[in-house]
Amino acid sequence: MPKLDFRLSGYNITEVTQYFNLLGNSGRETYLWLNVLDTPFPFVLAFFGFCYFSFTWKKWNIKTVYFLLITASFSFMIFDTVENISIYSMLNSFPALNTNIISISSLATQIKLYSLFVVYGALPITLLISIIRYQKNWKTNKK
Repeated sequence: MPKLDFRLSGYNITEVTQYFNLLGNSGRETYLWLNVLDTPFPFVLAFFGFCYFSFTWKKWNIKTVYFLLITASFSFMIFDTVENISIYSMLNSFPALNTNIISISSLATQIKLYSLFVVYGALPITLLISIIRYQKNWKTNKK
């Protein structure tokens, strides 16, 4: 069963209850610590995305793509942080789960994953365009 963090279709109270029961006490404790360790990742990714996409798409003056990628990077940061806080709350309150927190967490997970797909999908495309642009500039300067 995938962690709650990776469920593109989201989750509900029944699924969370089943998952947490399946994990048991030690599994939930491990999940809690993994969640804490995951906390800096969205900030690192957003910072990397901002720098990388500023150096490429913004520099290339393709503002629409740049805006989309920066928005996706910061959306990932915001919604992954909301998800982490919600999962931390669910793990600490289990078995007395709050359906509102689960709904917020589930929606945050879905938005986070779609944002992540946009960012990760753009990375190789941006790299490929950078290589092509570098080769064209190198050939032009060589003449």
